[in-house]
Amino acid sequence: MMLCASIVYYFLILAGSIAHAQAPQTNAPVFKYCPPGDLQQRPPRMRESGNRDRDVYFPILTYPVAFKHPDQAAVMNSQMYNPGGGCHAGPGCSWEDGVSHGSHCDRHNFQPPSRDTFCEKAGRGYTNRSCPDRKGHQGVDMRPPTVLRGDSRNQCKPNVWDAIAITSGEVREVRGAVVVIRHPQGATFTYRHLQPLSIRHLRSKTRVAAGDFIGKISRYNNSGTKQYTTPHLHIEAKIESSNGRTVVIPLYTSLIATYRRKVGLPDLIMNGKLGVDSSREIAGGC
Repeated sequence: MMLCASIVYYFLILAGSIAHAQAPQTNAPVFKYCPPGDLQQRPPRMRESGNRDRDVYFPILTYPVAFKHPDQAAVMNSQMYNPGGGCHAGPGCSWEDGVSHGSHCDRHNFQPPSRDTFCEKAGRGYTNRSCPDRKGHQGVDMRPPTVLRGDSRNQCKPNVWDAIAITSGEVREVRGAVVVIRHPQGATFTYRHLQPLSIRHLRSKTRVAAGDFIGKISRYNNSGTKQYTTPHLHIEAKIESSNGRTVVIPLYTSLIATYRRKVGLPDLIMNGKLGVDSSREIAGGC
């Protein structure tokens, strides 16, 4: 389950070497989140286990979904097990494939708390050595912004909300509804479910700065040929280990720390780990 020691050491040294400027505390009224690895549970026979590692492997990132605080917020949660999600395979879908009922615009999908989806199993048999059973979802699913004030008609619409660069780096790949950005220190960040027309401004080797526009959050499959999923951004991080193996890196804790900074809260990175905020992290799990 654990990441190889050299990768853990590399990122923790990076985290410990950076001084974090803490923004003033704000009310951030809607920001609640589940602990890392606390996956949305299925019926008892389908219980899942996530990666509960609290290490923050990427201490300095830009939150990749653009929104304005306090008029908007953003949540991470399962697009497979919440209303309108999953069941891509057609008739006869089971819990393993997600839910088939409800609307993807159900307000429940846009309400806190944020929740980890790394290692989630719904319809995903991907190899993932960072998960307890070495398989599962390789990234984090992020909803378009929640509109807290004003006109909310666009809240759930695809092709409206911006995905932005999580870090400065170089575009390594643009295909279908997918963009891959490589950080100068070697990690790659993959965006999925973007609107294909919205990423045409990017080319391989294009340089981007943190916060640059990447594309519109959409419902497309990876090839950009079908719209079958809920409006959301999937983002994942990978790095090559010393033996040449690609390792998937848990992103949830890094994104929580990043979100905290964005809304004016201390990021709570302590000795390379995400500290516990008893007022915002739901004690004992969700």
